[in-house]
Amino acid sequence: MQAVFLIIAKWNYTVLLGNIWGAALAVGNFFVMGLFVQKAVAQDEKDARQTIRASQSIRFAIIFLLAVVGILIFKQTPTRVAILIPLVFPRIAIIIRPLIDKNF
Repeated sequence: MQAVFLIIAKWNYTVLLGNIWGAALAVGNFFVMGLFVQKAVAQDEKDARQTIRASQSIRFAIIFLLAVVGILIFKQTPTRVAILIPLVFPRIAIIIRPLIDKNF
């Protein structure tokens, strides 16, 4: 992503900061999801489903809030895009991978 911003001549240090912010949110989301899944594995099926649903809601709300905070902190448009791309990229990869790898 940094290379794309360099190529289109929109890169500055705030793009790097926005990318770090978005990546931290994405990694934090994955880490917290892992914690909730570990908790859910030790529960019975009904409680595990409730734990996972609550986890999704809580994580989405926190990511949304922290993304908005990041967008408010970094006022430049390229930086805002750099914050959001790391949050969306895993979804794009999940959608495209089965199309590329037929054995998946």
